[in-house]
Amino acid sequence: MLTKKYERLIGETLRDPYGRCLGLIIGFSTDNRNQISKIAVENHDGSFIEHGVDRLIIEDNLIVQRPEWKVDSEGLRREAEVSKRRMSALENLYSAGKVSARTYQELSEEYRKVLRSQEDDRQRLIYMLDNRNDELSRQIALLERLLADSEVQHITGELSENASKIAASSLKSGIDRALQEKREVEMDLEALQLLDAVVEPNPQPTAVQSPDLQRAPVATSIQPPSAMEAAAKQALNTDVQQALNQLITSWKPPPPSVTEKEKEKQKESRPDSPLVLRL
Repeated sequence: MLTKKYERLIGETLRDPYGRCLGLIIGFSTDNRNQISKIAVENHDGSFIEHGVDRLIIEDNLIVQRPEWKVDSEGLRREAEVSKRRMSALENLYSAGKVSARTYQELSEEYRKVLRSQEDDRQRLIYMLDNRNDELSRQIALLERLLADSEVQHITGELSENASKIAASSLKSGIDRALQEKREVEMDLEALQLLDAVVEPNPQPTAVQSPDLQRAPVATSIQPPSAMEAAAKQALNTDVQQALNQLITSWKPPPPSVTEKEKEKQKESRPDSPLVLRL
């Protein structure tokens, strides 16, 4: 029975994936179907808390509780990937004309609601992981300072050899655990930041549009000439240039006009005509 599986865990220590002790397991709760829903844990400070079993990993007598941010981050990435595949498949079907515009609008709106919700969860998780990363950085800085203090105190004789070793072992273990979690937090944080949760559809439907939508838009800017227009314009320019060259080659200046003064000079310079004798 399922209860027997959890019964043997009572009195065991609950740990996180990095080896930290989270408390002592003292019992469990069941739902209306007699399924284990939560486990009760006594914390080190004497307080009590219940944890959902969806975050638990049970191996032999070892029970580990995964961090909330880890479970939520992995779940969101899986769900977002499914949502993006659905939206992409819908767009492809609509572009191919295999679904009507009405069906596309209804399904796409439904998918977009899911994607918007996932985007909200993504932002919430990014905020959570940022805070956890900052907290781990402060923990690591504190543990490193305490380790340095204990070593200084050992050198100055304030701490015995045995006490110094105990302190150093605990502090180094704490630093290692914090560094391991910090690396995983940063990896999940990067994956969430790169996750494109919101997908805006941009289909190219093949459905026949109404006549109003098929009208060619009014040109608002000067369009470049086509290849045929450019060729015709070039041929016309060539003919005009050839005619102009021929006109320039055959042209001769007209003779200069003779003024009245020049006519008088020409007359004076001509020799007198011979006398005609009349009998």
